[in-house]
Amino acid sequence: MHLEEVKELVGEVCRLSDEFGASFQFEYTGEFVGTVESGRMDSGLEGHANRRAGTCHQPRETS
Repeated sequence: MHLEEVKELVGEVCRLSDEFGASFQFEYTGEFVGTVESGRMDSGLEGHANRRAGTCHQPRETS
């Protein structure tokens, strides 16, 4: 998969998550890297996406 395809895929996952209130978990090379919930990436996925695939929204703040 090419970088632009990954960016598009992650963006679509974010849109679906936001639209339907769904949660998604991501793995890269067999390692858990983060989640998308309510259209937002968590900080783990956000950091990985900045290096690999772009972003959809700012990461959710965790308490």
